[in-house]
Amino acid sequence: MTESATTQPLKVGFFFWPKDAPTVRKMGELAEEHGYDFAGVADSPGQCLDCWVAATLLSAVAPSIPIAVSVTNFVTRHWTTTASAAASLAAIHKAGFRLGVGAGHSAVRNFGLAGSSVRELEQQLEATMRLVRGEEVSIGPGSAQLTWTDRRPEVFLAASHQKSLNLAGRLADGVFVSYGLAPENIAHSTSEVARGARERSEPASPQVWQLAALDCVEDRRIARATVGQICAFLTGYVVGKRDPAQRGVPSELAGPVRELIARFSTRPSQRDSALVDDLGLFDYLSRRFAIWGEPRECLEQARSAVRAGARSLLLTVGRASNPAESIDLFGRHVLPALRAEFAAGQGAA
Repeated sequence: MTESATTQPLKVGFFFWPKDAPTVRKMGELAEEHGYDFAGVADSPGQCLDCWVAATLLSAVAPSIPIAVSVTNFVTRHWTTTASAAASLAAIHKAGFRLGVGAGHSAVRNFGLAGSSVRELEQQLEATMRLVRGEEVSIGPGSAQLTWTDRRPEVFLAASHQKSLNLAGRLADGVFVSYGLAPENIAHSTSEVARGARERSEPASPQVWQLAALDCVEDRRIARATVGQICAFLTGYVVGKRDPAQRGVPSELAGPVRELIARFSTRPSQRDSALVDDLGLFDYLSRRFAIWGEPRECLEQARSAVRAGARSLLLTVGRASNPAESIDLFGRHVLPALRAEFAAGQGAA
């Protein structure tokens, strides 16, 4: 059984784009030093190290905390080999390994491919979870089975839309939610996960991690110049081709958001930041998707996310002005205060 909402401690993890081996080592060292609840690497072929190479490097420098791939997909990588790689990391990383999977965004679109449909995602997610549990899974005329390990990775689904949130609630060990940090965003996403969880065959509920783009700096002007990149990227993922109003966007911003979707890049750049500014979307998108600025500002924004209902925060620093500095500053100045305040509030309750 999972811990109840009234006793569960606040959890904070992060993931990053593993540009090179020194970056991976530094991020793992910071995760250990500051006691983050897990650290993960993104899968974005063509933009950084292979995620499985990076995760193996990360395992060596962060032995006491769970690590993750957050996230890969079933289009550019076959689910059987992904399950085997995840089981391999779970076998060697004793603190635990989390396999994050999703329909595919930049890792798919950058190669001109289409992401998985919800039906395909459901079939492959279910098969992957069976395989990492040690079951034999049929594949056409053949079958697959992992017989060499009894250490099971947790399987998380990255989700932002109703069907995928329902699917995560019904099947996955956990969900990485990219929908926003405002109270109405968190209420919507958690309710959709809960709806799916009511159909689970086992009593334990999935872990729900709310994603936030982090850029924590000594001088807020530095973050202000870059945070628009990840806001554009996340808007493309969350809204996509759907009606912005149905994705929680205020009606007066629907037009600018549509234009952003039409013009942003899945390889974020300064051009995307300029586009967010030109369309008058920075204030709205940064409040919804980001925790940014100087440590005192990041603490207040993180407090707001917790007040809105977030109990596990997943920080992405893929487009932060300095990813290692962001994780270090947040770990030194924000994380201890945030945890202490939350624990005190839980005790008072």
